[in-house]
Amino acid sequence: SGLRGNFQHEFRVYGRTGDPCGACAAVIAVVRVAGRSSHYCPACQPAAPPGASAPGYARPPLRG
Repeated sequence: SGLRGNFQHEFRVYGRTGDPCGACAAVIAVVRVAGRSSHYCPACQPAAPPGASAPGYARPPLRG
């Protein structure tokens, strides 16, 4: 939006843990990474394919 302090109104999944994803209706998940929250859709952001070596690419296990 370009306005200072309004970026939080543009988030698609942050703070929506347990709500349905707007793209596929899967449940939004959250993990803690280095003391910070990271929200994601496990269906739209799947785990890395076998053999992928990028650090942090694999989906963390869900807690619940």
